[in-house]
Amino acid sequence: MRGRALGLALCAAALGGCGVGYARCSADAHCPPEARCDTVHSLCVAVQPSGPGPCESDTCPGGCCAGGVCKNPSVWTCGRAGVACVECDPLRADRCGGDGACQCGAGAVCQSGQRCAGGGVCVNE
Repeated sequence: MRGRALGLALCAAALGGCGVGYARCSADAHCPPEARCDTVHSLCVAVQPSGPGPCESDTCPGGCCAGGVCKNPSVWTCGRAGVACVECDPLRADRCGGDGACQCGAGAVCQSGQRCAGGGVCVNE
């Protein structure tokens, strides 16, 4: 194996899979074909199919990338600095925090068996 194929094989072996926003990388060869390596964050980022360039940390610093488009952080599109957006579990989180992680109020996501109630409080189900 050479180049991208070898990088993907190594990534799959080390990480259990190579998906955009999840695969750690140090070069484009470690990312799936639809992505490139954002070496600032060592993450594979989606490449925009058309337009000015890829959606990544320098083109999407305050949001996340979904389908190659920069999205504003929300419960449905959570992330920062051009990483792939994730959807927060709406039962366990009510916002996307400033660090790009799902949160219940100002705290962490509620634990299993809890839900995020009004005011950002985790309560037992």
